[in-house]
Amino acid sequence: MRRALHDRGVRAGDRVVLSGDNTIEFHAAVLSLIASDVSLVVLDRAQLRRPGGLAGLRAGHTVLQGDLVKEVPGAIALRDLWDHGPGTVTSAEAGGAAELPDFRTAAWRRREDGLILLSSGTTGAPRAVVKSGGSFIDNCVRTAERVQYTPDDVLLPLLPMTHQYGLSVALLSWIAGTGLLVVPPEHLSEALRLGKRHRATVVDAPPRTYRAILGLAARNPALLDDLSAVRMWCVGGGPLEGRLAESFHRASGRQLLDGYGSTELGNVAHAWPDRPEVVEALPGVEVRVVDAAGAPVLPGKVGELLVRTPDQYVGGLDAEGRTVFAERGWQHTEDIASVGADGNLTVLGRRSALSRGGFTVYPAEVQRRLTDEGVTNVCAVVDDAERGQRLVTVVADPGRNTHAHWRREISAHLAAYETPDHVFVVDELPLNGFGKVDVGRVQNFAEAATAQRLSAPRLLGEPFRSDRRLTDTLAALARTADYVHAEKERFVKVLGEITDRQAAEIEIDGFVATLRGAAAEYALHRPPRVPASWVFMPSNVVLYSYALYLLVPALFTERISFRPSSRCADVTLRLHEMLAPVHGLDVTAFTGTQGEYADAIRGNAGTVVFTGRYENAEELRVSLGDEQLFLFFGQGVNPFIITGKADVEKAAADGARVRMLNSGQDCLAPDLYFVQRAVAEEFREALSRRVGALRFGEIGDSGTDYGSIHDPNVLQQVTRYLIANRRRIHRGGVVDVTRSHLLPTVLVWEADEPLDVAEQFAPVFNLVVYDDEATLKRVLNTKPFLERAFGASVYGAAGDLVEFLRERHMVSVDSTLIEIDNGNKPFGGSGVRAGYAAQHGRRFPQPLLISKAVAEYGNGLGAGAGRLTTAARKQRSASVTGGRRR
Repeated sequence: MRRALHDRGVRAGDRVVLSGDNTIEFHAAVLSLIASDVSLVVLDRAQLRRPGGLAGLRAGHTVLQGDLVKEVPGAIALRDLWDHGPGTVTSAEAGGAAELPDFRTAAWRRREDGLILLSSGTTGAPRAVVKSGGSFIDNCVRTAERVQYTPDDVLLPLLPMTHQYGLSVALLSWIAGTGLLVVPPEHLSEALRLGKRHRATVVDAPPRTYRAILGLAARNPALLDDLSAVRMWCVGGGPLEGRLAESFHRASGRQLLDGYGSTELGNVAHAWPDRPEVVEALPGVEVRVVDAAGAPVLPGKVGELLVRTPDQYVGGLDAEGRTVFAERGWQHTEDIASVGADGNLTVLGRRSALSRGGFTVYPAEVQRRLTDEGVTNVCAVVDDAERGQRLVTVVADPGRNTHAHWRREISAHLAAYETPDHVFVVDELPLNGFGKVDVGRVQNFAEAATAQRLSAPRLLGEPFRSDRRLTDTLAALARTADYVHAEKERFVKVLGEITDRQAAEIEIDGFVATLRGAAAEYALHRPPRVPASWVFMPSNVVLYSYALYLLVPALFTERISFRPSSRCADVTLRLHEMLAPVHGLDVTAFTGTQGEYADAIRGNAGTVVFTGRYENAEELRVSLGDEQLFLFFGQGVNPFIITGKADVEKAAADGARVRMLNSGQDCLAPDLYFVQRAVAEEFREALSRRVGALRFGEIGDSGTDYGSIHDPNVLQQVTRYLIANRRRIHRGGVVDVTRSHLLPTVLVWEADEPLDVAEQFAPVFNLVVYDDEATLKRVLNTKPFLERAFGASVYGAAGDLVEFLRERHMVSVDSTLIEIDNGNKPFGGSGVRAGYAAQHGRRFPQPLLISKAVAEYGNGLGAGAGRLTTAARKQRSASVTGGRRR
């Protein structure tokens, strides 16, 4: 490989960018470039693709892996340098014909800019960190001395080698002479299987990976026994929570060995293998903790952490790629910490403080206390010139408990002066490319969410302040939300042509709330700019969908078009005519056929949003090609589960309400109600009593609870369904064809017989009686349910059943899916027929939110900005100006 690099013009002193994934060839490239004495720049994929990411580095060569080569003109393909294939590789092979140089005398040690990494960007934009080859090697030597590696060790880093932590462990195998398993950390199960096969002895991983390992071990108790050869489980890349450490010790009998470091300073401290409770500075590295005035604090007291290390970075880079030297000596880490009398370092998190009631409150300390109580959270400070600083806690809760619930939980663990001013709930905390919580994005989210709650746009920070287009679009969304709220009756009247008043009001409220939450949604996910979006609108909840698929994406999409469903085209277009003059955004309607719309899309970069049948989505996806990010919003079975411990009356009331929403024609309604045998008869009677009291009539009439079935095809389909299953009918089953009226119907099935999981867009209640939890899980693990895993509601369930459901579904506990539906959060489950994102021929079933999907998959979509095919130009000239439920 060294010879191949030389043949391509790489010489000592050249600056070379290397980017790729964890593979043997990537590791070999790192060693070969070090042996070639170059200035090595290591970037992950996201850093490489960052706008202007390569320009400021002034690199002479770029070595890239796989499909990355296509993205950088003139790049050297890693596979062309050396194709070793799967298996093992020695350091000698990686270096070419000769052995790698001795790390103690290598020329690379003396290279001032031997290694350049990008900082994690935890609190801001990533920046270049220049390190000498010697400082990086010496830091690895100090780490090896503390951790006490032996030549018999086999290292298993579950970390990307493009970052400080993972790269240092990879080079430790060279320096300490150990074995090394090179695995892609994102494929955790396979990585652990390799660890078992090759008898790994030292594992390094961030806290989130250890949580995932515990999750795998809960489903496979033999997992940790299979890794019995591991003598040290090391953790870094983020604060180690006490609860996680305790859980891992209970499950494995081993202690996690905590460490602390940074890209700028290298490894700073690490636990002693024989004293895992003590995390102490590495040999030759000094730490101290100071107060706001810079004075040292007493042992155990909290303050800012300062570090002095001979291994610190050299500096940064200027616009011309030249080194800008940093001052030596004590370095401010911007972290708060404490150091005990025994030298034990406890790092709490990023530094910030505010004064409340005469007390100094450190958000990081509050965050750590809540984390130790089992609350996954980030605490932030939002500056408000008018009201003073606001303490905000952002809680990650996939169960979507309300902020009021979490405020009660949080207050129970804090003093009054520590209690946050605001609590916001997200499904999960955003991570950066280093696997750390992206504190910068959480801060932006906290500012935007606080601005929304207080109706105070002044609190909006970046990126809103510096992006005029973003600010203008956000103002358009706010203007539209206010307009619809003020003109609610007008919109109820229009929606009343296809839905009842209750459903219309719920839809309007969802529309307004989604637009008002758009800034916080954008701040949390930070999607890149997209040139265009094409939307196939659903046949129900069309106003809500207008917000979800058209208006919120306008924050990051230059132009958007939509094709209304033929079932409700008149209503959809009328709503657009009412809204377009208010928002004034580049949103247009296409009134041609579905085939003509597909022709208009083909060949253009952007996103395609399709709502409807899975088979139609697949046909369209395959026909379009690979230029777009394809987002399919489908349907699910949405099982409604009533256990023997449920409040049966509440379950019956909620079950009737959610099924009868929009007269049974809402896609969030359950297709099947699973009832444990012990309460089956009680639930059936309670449900029958409630639906029997409902009054049929014209939509909009006073006293009407439900109305006709709008679509004649649906009425025909459900009539055939009832005839085929007439022996199961326990209530209802009467169809009045002249009025398109189906009397709410209850059917009863047994869990051990074949179940019809077809969606009935009508007031049909299919009750499935099951004996025990094992039977229920067995049914839900069959193919029809796995493919349509979307949402699930469970009443009276223990935690293990909830967690089982949550692996594949969006889950509501003792409430319906309506209550946890949030237009600014991902929606759905992991069934391929329930919804997926697709790109380059691959489908990724998952809960969907357009901004989040674009953030994850949309970085390459901007290439087509400004280009329109002939078909697309025709589409715009033919446009009309002015579901889920998604």
